[in-house]
Amino acid sequence: MRKLSIYFLIIFLPVIAFSQDSLNVTRTGTIFNLWGAEDNIAVSGNYAYIADMFFGLLVIDISDPMNPQPVASCQNYGPLNVVVSGNHAFLADRMIGFSVINITDPLHPVTLGSCSIEGRVQDLKVSGNYAYLAVEDSGLVIVDFSTPASPVIAGQYVTELGGRCLEVSGTTVFMELQNESIILSIDVSTPSSPSLIGSIVPIQGVDNMTTSANLLFTVMEDEGMRIYDISTPSAITVVSTFAVAGLARGVTVSGDNVFITDRDTGLYIVDISTPASPVQTALLEFNDAIKEVAVAGDYAYITGNLDAVTVVDVADLANPQVVGNCGESGFAFKIANQNDIVFLGLQDGFIRIVDASNPAAPVEIGTSPFIYKIWGLEVVDDYAYVACSQEGLIRLDISTPSSPIIETVYQTQYQAKGVEVIGDRVYISDNEHDGINSLAIVDFAPATPLLLGRCLTPGGEEIDVSGNFVYVAALDSGLVIVDATTLSSPFVASTYLAPRPVQSVAISGDYAYLAASDTGLVILDISDATNPQFVSLVDIGYYAVSIAISGDHLFLGDYYGLIIFDISNQADPILTGYHFSYSVADLAINQNYVYTAAHSTMNIFDVLQALPVGEVHSATIPSEFELDVPFPNPFNPSLSVTVGLPQAADLRVVVYNVMGRRVAELSNGRMQAGYRTFSFDGTGMASGVYFVHASVPGKLNQVKKVVLMK
Repeated sequence: MRKLSIYFLIIFLPVIAFSQDSLNVTRTGTIFNLWGAEDNIAVSGNYAYIADMFFGLLVIDISDPMNPQPVASCQNYGPLNVVVSGNHAFLADRMIGFSVINITDPLHPVTLGSCSIEGRVQDLKVSGNYAYLAVEDSGLVIVDFSTPASPVIAGQYVTELGGRCLEVSGTTVFMELQNESIILSIDVSTPSSPSLIGSIVPIQGVDNMTTSANLLFTVMEDEGMRIYDISTPSAITVVSTFAVAGLARGVTVSGDNVFITDRDTGLYIVDISTPASPVQTALLEFNDAIKEVAVAGDYAYITGNLDAVTVVDVADLANPQVVGNCGESGFAFKIANQNDIVFLGLQDGFIRIVDASNPAAPVEIGTSPFIYKIWGLEVVDDYAYVACSQEGLIRLDISTPSSPIIETVYQTQYQAKGVEVIGDRVYISDNEHDGINSLAIVDFAPATPLLLGRCLTPGGEEIDVSGNFVYVAALDSGLVIVDATTLSSPFVASTYLAPRPVQSVAISGDYAYLAASDTGLVILDISDATNPQFVSLVDIGYYAVSIAISGDHLFLGDYYGLIIFDISNQADPILTGYHFSYSVADLAINQNYVYTAAHSTMNIFDVLQALPVGEVHSATIPSEFELDVPFPNPFNPSLSVTVGLPQAADLRVVVYNVMGRRVAELSNGRMQAGYRTFSFDGTGMASGVYFVHASVPGKLNQVKKVVLMK
């Protein structure tokens, strides 16, 4: 049973229980079956076992290497590493920490037991009855699984620098620190009291490691491979190095050969019969990024690439050949829509375009050109704006959705993560790993985009814009509010430090709504943007990552699924619907349908039953569909727009400027019969003529002219 707690001003209120998997929300359709986060692979007999962050443990039948087939799975949320020994698979995952899976029958894997680990597990190795885990926050944790149903922590070597990756050789663990380029040698002969016996400083941080005999093999993204002599663990020495062309990711040893995955180039096979002089035997190039590698007999099994698992025949080491593959790789991370045309952003660099006009049977109609890693996605009129990390901001022409074309590339100063579009202005959160973050405001009206202004911010991910202010979801830095009244000189007006990292933000009226990780939903009063005030908090029980608002309805995406609230009273949000079992990385709204990027797939949910009916402004039901005259007119800055509905209908109300560009969407969803009133805020917009367009399919299509006079 999942639970939801609501708090007001840090006062605990009664708990609301989720007693079922869904309420007032129905999944109507789905498309794609992506393996998007294969972090590790192990091979035993005729089966390969993959740690997939969103599927859990995947089991692949590799008895026919030319036709590998997925045959089973075991749900463990967020596994990063898998090790197979005998009849057990051992998983390090993000939710629990360490789990033991019975794979006596690979077609029916069953979780036997688990052990909670405090902190994020980065790596896992197994030796005898012990598992050794590198934990980001605390260092080395040793787990005794001699009773598989009840694994327990046997000992720890605590370091405030944390653990990143490790390997076990005999009674010694070699562990790279998380926050410092140091490899420690730790004696684990007495698991309850591990002790430091040596260390060595590599040139840079190690990304992966393995051992063979008295040698330790490490790979580093920018350096390649380094071989160490560990025959005396207290005095590790360098034997040799081997450079790769790109970024080394995975490493494994088979006999006298090392297999290295290079994210940018491919699979290296290196002869180490003379460890002091490693020699390249072959390089099998891949067009797309690859991750990890495992070798068994004459075959190497590689994760990543466009195929989730690729099988390589390495019987002839000098001439490796791809012979089989299975699964489609991808990580559905961002989503946006133009009515019922949906744009699904995969973090590996493609946008898949889907026609969802039939919600029960969505159809893929196109794919974008490769545009690097996708972090942010916004669709406005005939364009898709894509934040692509170090590739900057890319604008796609989607006037023909089935054939998107790269139209403009704007190179940001750092790494583009979030994007929001208002007219011709594009707001970009632009950050770097070393803590340098900024907000850039760019004019896309000219043929060559023009930087209007920039300011440094404490952090930067997703953003929203309301009036003259830009609201930045800044992870650990909370909510950052930027005053952009003077476009050439934006500045940070205020910040609000949430209890947990802020992943996403949405603004509606005088309120900011924050998806605040495992805190849940945080609501702030921003009527004074220089002094945001806490209003309420809803603890959803796990990890909120995305948020969207339509009218009085708030849609929250988290690692459990989709949750819907009535937010007409911000101090007392009311749960109106939910659907669990499908994680949500991002979401988009189209009337009474919600589209979600669900990591491994795209889902479509009918949320009509979860939408609050709202207030009917007159006891009299209108006799016809009609857009009333907006009031006041002229207005400054607020405008009231009323639409009469003689029956329940799908109502869309949009405000356009004189250039025909949409500047606001007041309604886009199912409304009950009655007089429906909406507010338009013209703060931050230029004086002049605007048009209010109200439409109900087949019933209403009216436009009223209004004047904003300042």
